[in-house]
Amino acid sequence: MQLKNICFLTLLLFSIGANAQLFGPKRSNLNMELSDWKIFPGDTVTITWDVTINRKQLKVTLNDSVVDRSGSLQLVPDTTVFYRLTAETAKGKRVNRTKKIKVLPPLINRLSMSDSTRFGHQDEVRWMTENVEKVTFNGDEVPLSGDSVISIMHDQPVTIRAINKNGRFETRTETIHAWYTHRFDASGLPPKDTLIVFGGKEVKLNWELDDASNAKLNGKTVRLKGFQTDTIRKDTTFVLQSILHDGSEWEKSITFLKNTVGVQHLSISNIFNKSVPFTFYNEAIRKYNPYKLQWNVSGVNSVKIKETHRPSSGILADQAMEEKDYTISWSYYDAMGRIREDSTSISLALQQRPLFNGNIRTETLLESDTIFMEIISVNYDNYPPETELKVIAIDGQGNFVKGLADDKQIKEDNPFHTVIKKYEDKTYPVRNFSVKEYEIGETEYRPQHLMMVLDYSGSMEYSMPELEPLIHKLIKEKHPMDTIRFVKFDETITAVSPPSANPDSLLSYFNQKGMEELSGYTALYAATDSAMNAMHTNNPNQRIILFTDGYENASFIYKNHLNTSAVEIIRRANEISLPIHVVSLGGYVNEQVLKYVADYTGAHYYQMNDVESVSEALREIFKTNLHYYTINYETSNNYEREKTITLEYDGKATGINYSTKNAAKKPNLRKISQQDLPPLPADVELLLQKENLVPLTGPQNMINFRFDKHHIREECTHDITQYLQVLQEEPETKAIIMGHTDMTGDPEYCITLSRKRAEAAAQKLIDAGIRSDRLFILGMGQKHPLWPDDSEPAKAAENRRVEILFVE
Repeated sequence: MQLKNICFLTLLLFSIGANAQLFGPKRSNLNMELSDWKIFPGDTVTITWDVTINRKQLKVTLNDSVVDRSGSLQLVPDTTVFYRLTAETAKGKRVNRTKKIKVLPPLINRLSMSDSTRFGHQDEVRWMTENVEKVTFNGDEVPLSGDSVISIMHDQPVTIRAINKNGRFETRTETIHAWYTHRFDASGLPPKDTLIVFGGKEVKLNWELDDASNAKLNGKTVRLKGFQTDTIRKDTTFVLQSILHDGSEWEKSITFLKNTVGVQHLSISNIFNKSVPFTFYNEAIRKYNPYKLQWNVSGVNSVKIKETHRPSSGILADQAMEEKDYTISWSYYDAMGRIREDSTSISLALQQRPLFNGNIRTETLLESDTIFMEIISVNYDNYPPETELKVIAIDGQGNFVKGLADDKQIKEDNPFHTVIKKYEDKTYPVRNFSVKEYEIGETEYRPQHLMMVLDYSGSMEYSMPELEPLIHKLIKEKHPMDTIRFVKFDETITAVSPPSANPDSLLSYFNQKGMEELSGYTALYAATDSAMNAMHTNNPNQRIILFTDGYENASFIYKNHLNTSAVEIIRRANEISLPIHVVSLGGYVNEQVLKYVADYTGAHYYQMNDVESVSEALREIFKTNLHYYTINYETSNNYEREKTITLEYDGKATGINYSTKNAAKKPNLRKISQQDLPPLPADVELLLQKENLVPLTGPQNMINFRFDKHHIREECTHDITQYLQVLQEEPETKAIIMGHTDMTGDPEYCITLSRKRAEAAAQKLIDAGIRSDRLFILGMGQKHPLWPDDSEPAKAAENRRVEILFVE
């Protein structure tokens, strides 16, 4: 038993050793070798193998083909291939050995070109190859990688062949398609068959025909490629014709239409002028006369006049109340098809009446002379039942025309045609009226009582030195019985001087009361009201003459005891029947509102561009009270005081003319209030639009500051009190606080400093109980000075300020 076990163990160990030799980790008994493992197509590879396994029943295969235990094989593979040598026993036990033969084929890695190219043009072909020794491009040998430029005269095939050392190859063929152009266009203009160009425009025609045998332009033989320049003076068509190589006909045309967009006629003329001879005609129109604006813009459907859409041609009638500009704009498509805008302007110029300076009899007037009549005032002393107009008649040289009311003159050729009353857009002509001429002689003379209200604000710096000598002259030349009083103002108001007829006393008082410095602010309305308070009620021989050249910007500080707006001034003047003549100097005035003040108080507005003309205006103010016509007529209703009154009269050489006076004792105060504002800074306008606010006043000076400071001095806090009171009494009112600096220093720094000043002023209001959401703060820096040149310390001090603008 023991011997049997020993024999079995010996046999088992022998079996394990044999199997270990066949299938163990050492595989040297199964060998396979390659002569080269990486080849090119066409190369020969020898594979050898040797199996040294001691088994009688052993099957050896090479890629599943039975082979001897040892051997070799020559191969010419075209593609990468794997060879596996396998030894398998009768019991199915296997051992494998694998080798890879990598075949590197000829490759065309890149072949690039355009899909199509214009006939006659060149194209570039690029290629890259790999594993080759030779490359041909359409049969010609070329570098293994590179590029070539070819001319395209037809559809062009491109063949690249990449060949290795054994003659094996890869071929790729692509085609570049040729395309043909038959171009006919105009330089710089869109490719359209019909083009609109301005008359006289020079156009350049270009053409190019690829696949053609000939070409003709408007019947004239031309080259297949060329250009021609022409000037378009009328509608013109150009036709290009050609015979193509395939025998077909080709034709294209371009039509140029002369653009007639533009102003054909624009004029301002008297409404009775039926024949305006010029394309552009601008006739000066007498004030109050009707006139017509006539236009014709061709090539457009509509135009805009003062931002209102109108037909492309038409007539607009109006009454000449003030000089104005009309801007006519239109849009159209230009030759490029883009929308363009254009505009032009024409101005309504008023024919100015000469100032009253002499007399002339009507019999001595020539047929070529003209007459200006003007309603000076409307008298309601006997209303109802009668209304009286005070009228002057002046010729072209400034002479008062005498004798127009003579019985003979009235009977033969009445120069006073009609009085036209207007109420609620309805007119009521009056033809039954009486005309009288008044010339006040020495025995009938009644003393005139004159109050001069003189603007000494900063903007009068250059005018006042010239104006004062004229006032001296007026004082010396006045009628001995006339009295004069003075009020001078800037942001402060002097006491009203006592009335005096003595020239020496007047000169002495006027000179003594002169303001030492011209300030930057204008309490215009408060000063006028102060003057009215010193006048007598309903004295027909008293009047105010207001001299100014600026906007109101400082009256609000007098709100508690004086009137501070144009509306209040007009209402107060009408209560005491006091005319306020206004003499404005220069261009920076609130002309519309000052005209209202004069017109609605029965006085006259004089716009003077030089001081010398002021002397003539002052003489006229006195003369119109000494020589005039009256027109009296009966009233037939209770609306007389609500009308405008127009006098239709014969102006001799100029025919029918008109003079209009606003006779309403209750003027449109809202309209006046809306216009009683100076131009506001752009920053303020943007804020008003953003917050949907409406200004109630012009900017009022609130407080001034020391140089480079933003703290409010204790002694200046009282300057804020009156503005605080307004905000306390009117809780719905808000305020814009605007800080300013002088013209010294860096602009960016000044913006910051000015805002700090505005914030300091606003904080005083907040500390007194005003909610912060009622206040808007702006730092204006140096952008809006009172004095652009503030090299003088006093002017710089006035620029360093905070202003307040009340809004709602």
